[in-house]
Amino acid sequence: YMIDRFNCMAKNKNYDFEISVEKLSLNKGFGTGMNNSIKNAKKSGFTKFIVLSQDVLLSIESAEKLISKLEAAPGIVFPTMIDRKTNKIFSQGGKINRITGNIYLEREKIAVNPDWADGSCLAIDLDTFEKTIGFREDFFMYFEDVDFCYRAKKNGYLISHIDTRTSQTPNGPSPLLRSRNSIWFARSNQDFLLTCTLTIRHFVGVIKYLVKLNVIDAVDRFHGITQGWGKSFGK
Repeated sequence: YMIDRFNCMAKNKNYDFEISVEKLSLNKGFGTGMNNSIKNAKKSGFTKFIVLSQDVLLSIESAEKLISKLEAAPGIVFPTMIDRKTNKIFSQGGKINRITGNIYLEREKIAVNPDWADGSCLAIDLDTFEKTIGFREDFFMYFEDVDFCYRAKKNGYLISHIDTRTSQTPNGPSPLLRSRNSIWFARSNQDFLLTCTLTIRHFVGVIKYLVKLNVIDAVDRFHGITQGWGKSFGK
């Protein structure tokens, strides 16, 4: 651990608090990092958390709004996310279409009754985190936010948007991780319909890559499908 002091000012408010940095011996992915950080913060008495990806820029005003909303509506709170490379909105809440196998983020409008929110910036309370059993760590990266929000919503927790903007430079998953982790997500949550429609959607994606003569991405996506179906759950 490395402990240091952090000072900043916003709207005539003084902030003075400790920063604790935990460096793991191995890169075990996003879920492991979030779980460890929240569990360590709990030991210090915290019950509300904001989880961030390393490239997110979060203003103090936005942080205050996220926590205030979380206090009023416990569960999961998310902001509008801006892509700093394009200065355009890329996330206003996520939806899952089980019929088409489309797992996507709303850009033009705020998602109504969202199924998930982009994990690059989420406010979560301790009860929601513990009852949802934290983030799944076997994804390594991508779709652990979909999975966490989906399970929290099934347990009756709210997923709420707050009108504040935060920025990131998103890249998105590789074809292999996209197909593998989305199928893992559907299978681990025992959603047979979504598993089937996702699989069909990814096979169509393989064909599209081949039509464009993008053999490398086609092979990666196909391997993702096979890995998504090869994993055992509940053992």
